[in-house]
Amino acid sequence: MDATSGVLEKNMGSVEGTECILATVGRPKKTNSGLGTSETGKGWSVLIRETEKLRMGKTRFCTILWALTAGAFISHGASSKHEFSGRDAPRSVPFAESAAAAKLSVEQIGDRVAYQVLRQREFPPGYTNDIQLEALLAWGEASGQPGYLEFVRQVNRDRKFPPGYTLHSYRLQVFSSLPFEIYERFRNPEYVEPFLSETRKYQAEALRAYDGVVSYYFPEYAVVLNPGVEVMYLDPKLTPILIDNAQEYASRLAKAGALSHDPNTYRDSAEQFERLRSALRDPANGLWNHGRGWYASAQTVTTTKWGRAQAWILRGLVESLSYLPPGSREHEQVAAVLTDLARSLLRYQDGQGFWHQVVDRPDSYQETSSTAFTSYYFARAVRQGLLPEQPYRQVSAKAFEALAREKISADGMVYGTCMGTHPLATVEEYLRRSTPVNDPHGVAAVLLSAAGQLLLTGKRAVPGIDDMRGVSQ
Repeated sequence: MDATSGVLEKNMGSVEGTECILATVGRPKKTNSGLGTSETGKGWSVLIRETEKLRMGKTRFCTILWALTAGAFISHGASSKHEFSGRDAPRSVPFAESAAAAKLSVEQIGDRVAYQVLRQREFPPGYTNDIQLEALLAWGEASGQPGYLEFVRQVNRDRKFPPGYTLHSYRLQVFSSLPFEIYERFRNPEYVEPFLSETRKYQAEALRAYDGVVSYYFPEYAVVLNPGVEVMYLDPKLTPILIDNAQEYASRLAKAGALSHDPNTYRDSAEQFERLRSALRDPANGLWNHGRGWYASAQTVTTTKWGRAQAWILRGLVESLSYLPPGSREHEQVAAVLTDLARSLLRYQDGQGFWHQVVDRPDSYQETSSTAFTSYYFARAVRQGLLPEQPYRQVSAKAFEALAREKISADGMVYGTCMGTHPLATVEEYLRRSTPVNDPHGVAAVLLSAAGQLLLTGKRAVPGIDDMRGVSQ
């Protein structure tokens, strides 16, 4: 669904570019489209202004940036001719203006895309911000630039949360878990018990569908149908399930098991994937549907094979296998699901290297986030020995090369990303989804894909990747 699970507009301001909000029952809330692309400025002045908003101060910020590639910020921080807003943005960048035409290295592309995140004015809690910050962590780790990691940690420290929510609230983390990712890099033990207690709370409070799959339903969640005008409140009788949050729930259990060494939590993680597979996988082609229980009945599946839905479940599988004990029954179960999905996705990568908005519809547009996420998680899986080097190394690299040719401008702008969406009733609705420039899903995914290419080179050890994330050791 790619819908944010984490803002109360009254307290925090809306999260830009999202499709779902925490809403006061009966009161539609507004969201903003775009990702702050009107804020450009020049190099250091932009970054200093951003850090003042984060209460970090100029001196501290200059210290943090010692490891970052300053040239990317200074040379490419000026106003770009690739600035777009709204829903009429082109889906590709002209080749002459692309990262490939500029003959940029992976490192240069990564730093210039990272700048699209750093130049944002604010980072309120919400998954579209969090996945970009997670991508900064992965990029900093893979490229050996610890300043990115420190930047993310400071952003998270300086966030303000609405009443009833804290840094660790699981209801702010139903698609991703930034505090856990920060813990993995810095190993602050103060993060452990809150993560475990919130996981137990999630297990106890989550609504379940008739087959045991965790539901996306929460009383305060509303899906924005028409920003500022119309929202849809989910029906608990339908126990709607959503691939986006179901994968995160299952991988969260695997991480909690690694922290607590609780075999029951490992088992619950693997069982969620098995149940989700039975509910959403199409046996005809091995691809996964986006959701179930959103229309008509609890059994009604939305049958479109949305590109980013495949990427979400791929993410959950690779993340979970990073924490499930190797050789365990649970690891073998989830590894089999990963192998099956990966083989299915291989059949649908087009000749240029892309996956499409609707994966089994080659007439649908070549979609950036699904291509980039898949590229990264294939690279991760190869690096961690979860998938064989061939053909997945080549497939991952081919996808990144396609992105550099057609979806990434020379100044790091990202094109062709489907905006967030809940499960839609018809394939035509997916085909009409807009592709805002610098949509946060695409920015995060491209940055991860660049990190994945560095993982594939094997030139340096990457703590937390090479030791299978490490927490269970």
